[in-house]
Amino acid sequence: MNVDSPLNAWQHAIEQKGFVQDEAQEHAVWALQKCYEALHEGRTPVTGVYLWGPVGRGKTWLMDQFYQSLKVPARRQHFHHFMGWVHQRSFQLTGTADPLKALARELSEEVRVLCFDELFVNDIGDAIILGRLFQVMFEQGVVVVCTSNQPPDQLYADGFNRDRFVPAIEAIKKHMQVIAVDGGEDHRLHPGKGLQRYWVAAPGQPSALGEVFKALTVGQSVSSDPIKVGYRSLNVVQASQTVLWTRYADLCEQPFAAMDFIVLCDTFSAILLSEVPNLSAQKREGRIARGTEDGVERVVAGDRELPQLSVHDDGVRRFIALVDECYDRKVPLCLEAQVPMESVIWSFRSAAPSAVYRKCSCNVSPKLEQGAANMNQPLSHHLLTMAYQNAWANHRLAKAWSQLSPTELTAPRVSFFPSLRATLNHILTCDWFYVDALERELRGDDPHPDCSVFFNQDEPFTHAADLKREQALVDRRLIAYCEQMRDADLGKIVTIARDTPQHDSRLRLLSHLFEHQIHHRGQVHAMLSGTSVKPPQLDEFFCAGESDLRAEDFAELGWTEALIWGA
Repeated sequence: MNVDSPLNAWQHAIEQKGFVQDEAQEHAVWALQKCYEALHEGRTPVTGVYLWGPVGRGKTWLMDQFYQSLKVPARRQHFHHFMGWVHQRSFQLTGTADPLKALARELSEEVRVLCFDELFVNDIGDAIILGRLFQVMFEQGVVVVCTSNQPPDQLYADGFNRDRFVPAIEAIKKHMQVIAVDGGEDHRLHPGKGLQRYWVAAPGQPSALGEVFKALTVGQSVSSDPIKVGYRSLNVVQASQTVLWTRYADLCEQPFAAMDFIVLCDTFSAILLSEVPNLSAQKREGRIARGTEDGVERVVAGDRELPQLSVHDDGVRRFIALVDECYDRKVPLCLEAQVPMESVIWSFRSAAPSAVYRKCSCNVSPKLEQGAANMNQPLSHHLLTMAYQNAWANHRLAKAWSQLSPTELTAPRVSFFPSLRATLNHILTCDWFYVDALERELRGDDPHPDCSVFFNQDEPFTHAADLKREQALVDRRLIAYCEQMRDADLGKIVTIARDTPQHDSRLRLLSHLFEHQIHHRGQVHAMLSGTSVKPPQLDEFFCAGESDLRAEDFAELGWTEALIWGA
């Protein structure tokens, strides 16, 4: 098809190619169409477009249709490539009075429009450069259209010296129309035939990637010698002219960078990565950073709290860059890991784990891998699973604390609340509070007129049996609520009429409720350690191989494994 405008391309895809119509995409298409028309009518200035939202919403496809329809000079690059060019050209312009302005002037002479995909900033050097570069690009009349998983205000969030990047954010919001492409439709779930690209390693068995490599390299010469990547050497399992097979530790735990992954995708048509570990890990202690002049004593001027990073942080960040590059370049990435895909990055917290997971799941196409199949369920399904897990943990904990005597339940404890009973009452009343607000919004009712009724008594229940019964009831209400959720509904706003009204999405309130439960259950668990009752294990709910440890509780609750997992 000859694309003559982004709007026509989108309409053709819906009418002729079976694309699913999406209201959020339609909003984005019209913004791109207006930009397209302004460019071809010779108007100035022209407002660019900033498309942001979760993966799988079609942002890159929409931008590519816009780019392919342009009849004015334009450049389309992945953001890694763009920044590589910026760094290289800035170095070449060393000695120029204002190298970034000179660079922007050169760019404006070459192109009218700059399109780049996957705007993501986590490097202080990039942040400082972009803080000024966006301003001078817009001053030179360059129209920018880009995609990102983050809104402008969240770019480089919590980054060191972020104030140096803030001018870039302000320039983006001034010169670009910011569009949230956040519809509930994940268009990756409407693919053609799936191909397995994710395997779980079988202990003591040959790697499954051996057969994959053999099939991809028929008739090619193969070597296990290290290869040159830039100025470094990469150890390989095997490599041919078109296919690379290497280990996670050799690629992601060595000092390679995004530019090196660009080179790999330039060189190879498929990349196989084996021995991917479980990337979940305890975080290292967040230390205090000081200048050498501060000596050994802590001083206000020189102290900076460093983030708590996972021991796998460096490797995972390289892994993310590799996945991004392969995804953008359409280079198949085949992975063999020690654990199912949902476990690989489940607990990783230092680099936007949900975004990382979804990016990986999109690229490695794991729909045929049973371990990853559940993770391809909608987000609403996982919230329902969390509601079941919440009820299960409360049930298991209640079987322990209900064995305590009234004296032990009310005995003073060193915690946020003065006793076990006080903590259990707090969990219950907060559950009432949030579940009531969620249910009212779902029914279309007004917010509760007096939220203080939920907290009139510090301890509304003094008997263990009453506490246990009421907690089970509110847990079932939460499950019933989550059963009615669909991904498209999770952004709907819930209002809580406090002294100052609180407005949050269903997703945020549910997330807060689950985190609140986990936090205070931990307190109860810790308090039990000082009693005659042994604290129960609360970590077997999600493990496929530990169903026998859930069997008794599930029987008591009237649940089955199929009910929870949909299997």
